[in-house]
Amino acid sequence: MVNRQFHSGWFAAMCLLAGAHGALALDGRVEISQDKLPLRITNSGSYVVTEDLVGWGGTMISIHASLVTLDLNGHAVIQQVATYAIEAASTADCVTVRNGVIRMPLTKGPSVNLRGKYNRIERVQCAGFDTLGISAGAGSILRGCRVSGGSAGIGPEFVGL
Repeated sequence: MVNRQFHSGWFAAMCLLAGAHGALALDGRVEISQDKLPLRITNSGSYVVTEDLVGWGGTMISIHASLVTLDLNGHAVIQQVATYAIEAASTADCVTVRNGVIRMPLTKGPSVNLRGKYNRIERVQCAGFDTLGISAGAGSILRGCRVSGGSAGIGPEFVGL
């Protein structure tokens, strides 16, 4: 009986934790939708975008944890005004952003700015920014991306281009 109560309590706690952080997809990834923006990610794990996202100021998705995977899942992330579409703090290492389109028609900052080390940006298209499309910390890898517009395109810190 004690064992059953422990398992029931544990399951309830996990459900509350998942609900507080966001809905979980069937594969265990945390789902991100328009109503969750702006989003501040503070836990390691996998996150997936479930629809096109539009921001009107401020950073749309800010990452403050290491070992985060953000799957744009083929969706567009459109930042209309100011700052970044996706940003990771300098203390957030090993962040992966993949599989989507980022458009920033009226902004001056990078579309994706991952300031920590050893990040990966894969199969991401960035367009419409004013200066730098993609920027990331030392030892970062850029694969299968397309950057158009702006004066610089990508930052100088990438390996494996």
